[in-house]
Amino acid sequence: MATQQQQEQQQEVQAKCTSCGGTGLYKGMAEPPGVAVICLDCEGTGARTITFIPYTGRVKCEDVQTVQRSAGKFIAFGTGPVGEKLSYQDFLKEIPEAEVVATT
Repeated sequence: MATQQQQEQQQEVQAKCTSCGGTGLYKGMAEPPGVAVICLDCEGTGARTITFIPYTGRVKCEDVQTVQRSAGKFIAFGTGPVGEKLSYQDFLKEIPEAEVVATT
């Protein structure tokens, strides 16, 4: 059986660039008809390298006792915990863990 460290090794995969649709060229509202610019996200290659650690199950947070929702991602609207509190154990019961999908 593989160790946790071996299971968490980063992997890379080449994916079609979603910014340019794989063309390597970007055509937006600033470009006049018939003109494109080299895609900044893939640097014209049409592909991006995605680095990831395969999901093997939810990691436990032994130092957390209470869980709340986040105020959001935009600092102007506030940050930090908001709303109803629940225990970490209730969080584990109420929020289902993502399914581990085997890769081939």
